[in-house]
Amino acid sequence: MDVGAHNYQWTFTPDDLDNYDVLTGNISLKAEKRIGKANIAIGDWTYGDEALQPQPESETNGISNVSYQYKKQEEEDSEYKDYNVSEKKYPTETGEYVLKAVFPETDEYKEVVLTKSFSIKRADISTADIGINVYAGIYDGKNHDIVTGVTGNPEGTTISYSISSDYDEETDDGTWSAYDEECSAIIDAQSIYVKVKIEGKNYNTFISEIKKASILQRELTDFELIFDEEKTSFVYNGDMIELLPKVSVKDGNQVLKNGTDYVITGNKNTDVGEYSLKVNGMGNYCGELQGDYSITQADSSIQIAEGKDAYEKKYGEDSFPLEGIHVIGDGTLEYEVTASEDTDGNTVQEDEIISVNEDGVVSINGIGQAVITVSMAETKNYKEAESQTITVSVARGVDAANMPDATISPEFTKGATIEEIELPENWEWVYTDTLTKDTEITAGKTIVLTVKYTGADADKYQNTTKEISITMAACTHETTELVVDKQAGCTSNGVGHRVCTVCGETVEDNVSLPMTSHSWSDWRVVKEPTYDATGLEERTCSKCKEVETREIAKLEQIQNTTETTTESTTEATTQKTTETVKVSKVTKPGKVKNLKVTVPIVKKKQVKKQLTLKWKAIKNVAGYQVQISLSSKFASNKKYKTKSYTVKTAGKTIKKLSSKKKYYVRVRAYKLSGKTKVYGSWSSKTARKTK
Repeated sequence: MDVGAHNYQWTFTPDDLDNYDVLTGNISLKAEKRIGKANIAIGDWTYGDEALQPQPESETNGISNVSYQYKKQEEEDSEYKDYNVSEKKYPTETGEYVLKAVFPETDEYKEVVLTKSFSIKRADISTADIGINVYAGIYDGKNHDIVTGVTGNPEGTTISYSISSDYDEETDDGTWSAYDEECSAIIDAQSIYVKVKIEGKNYNTFISEIKKASILQRELTDFELIFDEEKTSFVYNGDMIELLPKVSVKDGNQVLKNGTDYVITGNKNTDVGEYSLKVNGMGNYCGELQGDYSITQADSSIQIAEGKDAYEKKYGEDSFPLEGIHVIGDGTLEYEVTASEDTDGNTVQEDEIISVNEDGVVSINGIGQAVITVSMAETKNYKEAESQTITVSVARGVDAANMPDATISPEFTKGATIEEIELPENWEWVYTDTLTKDTEITAGKTIVLTVKYTGADADKYQNTTKEISITMAACTHETTELVVDKQAGCTSNGVGHRVCTVCGETVEDNVSLPMTSHSWSDWRVVKEPTYDATGLEERTCSKCKEVETREIAKLEQIQNTTETTTESTTEATTQKTTETVKVSKVTKPGKVKNLKVTVPIVKKKQVKKQLTLKWKAIKNVAGYQVQISLSSKFASNKKYKTKSYTVKTAGKTIKKLSSKKKYYVRVRAYKLSGKTKVYGSWSSKTARKTK
């Protein structure tokens, strides 16, 4: 059927014409064009490259008369423009685009309209095309642009730069500033690291490698080191500030600043010597300058204060220091006796009158006159001082050395003689016919006798004898002893008297002596007890033979009761029988002996807070009572607590004691008389310290 409108007539003839009529009618049909099929392709290209020709395909509509238009993806459809490569109609800016291709209709197919997206990509900027210049030079005190020029950047791009004192490749690119003819300046000696960024609409961003702009330090060798007033020699005075050389560093009219442009070393010397001062550059300057200077010795002096250049002394006086000597310098004063004369003006050996030690202390050796020369030798920083002299005159002493007091009061000594009274060194008694060395001194009686100085230097004193009064003090009876006149007994006091052990005098009569205690024997049974009567036992004092008795209780009778039960078919009867058991008398156990107390040992180590007791067993006893206490008297009070234990065998380990404490232990045996315990005597107490 061709394209267009068509009219047709139709007829319907039924099989049963007898019952149905033949039908007829008209139908109109319209044939339309078919939908065509097509395809369009176009590639992406990079900014600056030739535009690409679209590639159409269609078996239905053909490709000879296809027309093209384009627009940016974000634009409305009304913004489409013609696309024709041969006529230079195509987009040139980077971006995302839509291409519309129109395939015209044919006799059989409708028009086909297709769209296809494509893009123009940003172009890369070639590193080889870009030239970046940064400043490099020596410090001159002027400002210099960090970036001095950028070349080869494409048209339509902008330039910015980033600077840092220490770029790290791993960090971001810093802060970017727009590049213009007045770029950031560099003035001081330093290194600045630079990156340049070039970016534009149609180009991928370009970031350069790191460039280093630098100003190098200027060498101090370009300058001159000048000593102020050309002073290079100083006299020592010990003051570092005063001895500090003053210098300046100059280059013509340019003067560098100390502490900013350079630092001085080798200028803090105070002692005499030859020195080199060094100036080392800092900040914008480097290198070193050197200048020599010297410190020379200062004058020293010795000055004796007025009135201290002559001393008048007497023989026998103590040593004395020389005073009023003032020095300028750091040397040690030296003292020397350089001339000596006796009282007759005769020259004698230097140390016969006086001597002087290294500290300037003078000792008096004789009478006469001597001269001391004081000097001070050269030192590193001071010249030798001019010496000075001091005169010392020594006259005879008044009282001879160690003259005793006019009164001597010795302590009481029975039978003491004059010879036994000790005198100072070089003094002796001058005995008479009536007062000899053997004359006995009596307490309370005064003896007057002369003493004489016998020292080798007796001729150097005016007074060499003296009268001494000797008075011995009475005896104070500080120590006495008791003399027994009648011994004390167990029933009566004794009598005695006290005698001074120094002078033998009786100082107290009728001293009462307390009675002594009895010394009792063990109790001895003299009458055995029976079941009807008490017994009797006695003991005797070994000193006074007094006899003491005490009663022994009757023997106990123990009632034993037995019950007998018989049973029959009619009744049960219970019968009680009572019998008397006679108990023989129980004798007291013997005394426990050989008690030993030790610290137990486990695995070769002493066990803490425990004691082990062992003693010799006693036959025929029921057991033992053990007592342990911190009190030697086995007292029980707030301070001490005595513990008791009952054991069956001859041994016991006591635990949970206090550490490092001394414990006292005793043991006694016991027998049983019925239910009553009969105890023997306590053992001797034994002491032991715990671990």
